[in-house]
Amino acid sequence: MELKDQQMCKLCKIGDITTEINAYKPEVIAFNCSPHVVLILDKFYECQKSFLFRNFWEQRRLFLNTRGLSTEEIVNDVWNPVVKKWRSFGRKMESGELLFRKFEINLGRMFENDEERLTNEIMVLGLDRKTTMDIIESYKNLKKIESSIANAKLILDFKHTFDLHGDFSAVEQISNVCKTC
Repeated sequence: MELKDQQMCKLCKIGDITTEINAYKPEVIAFNCSPHVVLILDKFYECQKSFLFRNFWEQRRLFLNTRGLSTEEIVNDVWNPVVKKWRSFGRKMESGELLFRKFEINLGRMFENDEERLTNEIMVLGLDRKTTMDIIESYKNLKKIESSIANAKLILDFKHTFDLHGDFSAVEQISNVCKTC
């Protein structure tokens, strides 16, 4: 149904006329959906601004192979799990429970060279600016540490390859900070 071709009286429920400006709230019935689906639309509009939300949505859609799902199935099997996962990601990020690697895989790599977009992405999850900036600063610091560890391992590889001698104890300590890095 094309909305532009519809009469307003078919799209809105007629209400009582009132003289108070903000008293009348029209009820739009442009969609043939259950009321809880219509309520989700506003939230969906906000969520879909998030790259992370869209990514989680796409993962879920591919997992379920969502062709032919009813609106109710989309709400129950896609929307609800994706929103839950997205909000959980935000809560874990805010509390500091989110692992560095999870952050890097889901957001860090995508916005590595665009701090403004990374800031917006985190804030759309409902985090305030100070918390967001603290998270970004922590991520940058952890990236520096990770880089230092990788460089230390490279130096030690270089040492072994060319049979170099000398005091490499500081480099060895740095390379041993994280055995899984």
